[in-house]
Amino acid sequence: MQCTMLRKVGYLVTKEIVAQQREAILAKVRQMSKSRIVYEGLPQFQDGKGEGLVIDPKDVPGLRESGWMPNMNVPASPSTKNFERSAMESILSDLQAHPQAWAFKEPVNAQEVPDYYDVIQNPMDFPTMEHKLETGQYQNLDVFIADAQLVFDNAKVYNPEDTIYHKGAVKMERLLMDHVSRVRKIS
Repeated sequence: MQCTMLRKVGYLVTKEIVAQQREAILAKVRQMSKSRIVYEGLPQFQDGKGEGLVIDPKDVPGLRESGWMPNMNVPASPSTKNFERSAMESILSDLQAHPQAWAFKEPVNAQEVPDYYDVIQNPMDFPTMEHKLETGQYQNLDVFIADAQLVFDNAKVYNPEDTIYHKGAVKMERLLMDHVSRVRKIS
């Protein structure tokens, strides 16, 4: 039994066709590449005593031919999304996904809870933390953790211990501390 999709294609010889294409590509790469050229090493390093020696990159044989340019000597800028930033994003995402997070997903509504802002001088919630994270306002993990802790401290200060808000804050605080201890072990 045979199935033909394109009559031009010899399906029985595809292996040979692919091998020919591969060889053609490799031949073109070999033609353009100068990787087979081996340059003499610098004499300063021949005896193994060149440690700490500063040399001009222009003096390195073959460096220019490889495509090097002086502007490539500038050190790469550090990644804007470093380990701490990734950790903060992960922690906040996990906190927001927790079943107890519903109470912290929006700022407290002053019309629904009129005295809240009289009692709580420094309010904090997950959307505010998310905004601060997105706009680069957290200089480090400790500042981020302080804001997360503030969310739960505020809930515990304002609400009596037997309320769902206080109990939820305690559970969320434990989750935060678990994440923080894991991150600190890694870093």
